Amino acid sequence: MTEERIGSSGVSASTQGNQANAKRICNEFLLANDYNQQWDELSETTLTSPEFYERLAYYLAKVYKISGNKNNGEFLKVNVIKSYLNIMIKLAQNKLLSSTNAETKLFFTCLLTNSNSFHTNWLRGVRHNIDRICLERMKEAGDDYDESAPPMSRENLKLMIQAYWKANTNETGMRVMSLLTLFFVGGRSGEPAWMDIANMSWSMDDQA
Repeated sequence: MTEERIGSSGVSASTQGNQANAKRICNEFLLANDYNQQWDELSETTLTSPEFYERLAYYLAKVYKISGNKNNGEFLKVNVIKSYLNIMIKLAQNKLLSSTNAETKLFFTCLLTNSNSFHTNWLRGVRHNIDRICLERMKEAGDDYDESAPPMSRENLKLMIQAYWKANTNETGMRVMSLLTLFFVGGRSGEPAWMDIANMSWSMDDQA
């Protein structure tokens, strides 16, 4: 009998990259604030402290500036700040999975989107304040807070699909499928969440 198996866990390369960036910035925060420890060395008490994440949120939103790329010297975008904060809380949760401390388990209810626990409401409040801080900064700088993409017409869709078909690779085929799916659900990315590629079929009658 073979021992090989396919599990349900796994982390994509892009997720690993985001985690590495969030952790690197967190370590810079720890160094700047005299914690005298790296993230991997932090105690369970610190990793489940709302005050710790509030200070980290402040650092991400109002202190840290990008270096080493085209956005050098700029603050992080609002969605990146909230994403990095979430990543660090989730990394802490994974690190403390074996903890039997009831307070630790209670703290991580902050990640439950449909909960009204004290910690869930606390994290919502932190995220709301991050939005407010970034909005005020963008207003002062005259930046556009709305970063949504312009509308895509049926003709735009056809031109994009034609360009992808010319490339004729597995990746472009998947991109065509993604574009068509998103277009026909009105851009609501949550709508096709339960679609399964194994149960889909191609119809020559369906044209963009």
